[in-house]
Amino acid sequence: MTSTMIGAGIFTAAGCYFILSDLLRMPTLEATRAALKLTQNQKARGYHALLRQWAGILAKYIRLDEYRRRSMATTLKYAGIELSPEAYLSDIIVKTGVRLLLVIPCYWISPLLVPVVLILAINKFWDSTKAAEKIAADKRKSIERELPRFVATIAQEISATRDVLSLLEGYRESAGPVFKNELEITIADMKSGSQEQGLNHLSGRVGSGMLSEVVRGLLTVLNGSNGEIQFAMLSHDYQKLEIQALRKEAQKRPGKLKKYSYLLLACIIGTYLFVVFKQVGSYLGTLF
Repeated sequence: MTSTMIGAGIFTAAGCYFILSDLLRMPTLEATRAALKLTQNQKARGYHALLRQWAGILAKYIRLDEYRRRSMATTLKYAGIELSPEAYLSDIIVKTGVRLLLVIPCYWISPLLVPVVLILAINKFWDSTKAAEKIAADKRKSIERELPRFVATIAQEISATRDVLSLLEGYRESAGPVFKNELEITIADMKSGSQEQGLNHLSGRVGSGMLSEVVRGLLTVLNGSNGEIQFAMLSHDYQKLEIQALRKEAQKRPGKLKKYSYLLLACIIGTYLFVVFKQVGSYLGTLF
């Protein structure tokens, strides 16, 4: 009887889905899969395309204020996620809803699994909402770690040339992958339009205070000022920050090694105790 009710519920839900898909003029599964393949450069699975269809319907009913939408759009673009803020949020909500549906079979299998599924679904929901920000923050940190070397290079070469574009092109070859990508975009902007706007766009995309200081220095050079002293001071300050960051990283290493030290100490103590107890046991055997 239970299996019959479950089967009837599944077929009823499938029939309602196909009827609503026709009424709402949803794109077919193959069309959604093809669109995902073109936009994400990867083969989309059937369930992923189906979830994206549902997310597309939900995105129409999500409303964000202008500031939050603009901020989220900037973060998504910088993180490399080709979705609108509404589509990004709706995708998270739909995936969370699908995970929550696992509560139904878990209730039939074992009710004790229900809170576990709920906790995991909610935890995944919060992680997904912060995923884009985490990617952007990691890229920002990667660029900031490279800024001391970048500023030191400019401080050395600015006495020979004040061509900001050539300075960026020269450093691009030795830059890290994240900073190199930003420099390529900036160089293209500076060549196709105003150099000042290209540098301001770089500062706006990354959103780093350290990089903004560097951009302000490059803008003063573009305006004809002598930037040797400014970049020499920036290089000195950034080197101090780099040394402090390395010290903090070094201080974290002993903490990570403590657990292995405790494990080694426990093994040594266990070895001695094993020998002691074995010897004591052998002596007790001879006495009794």
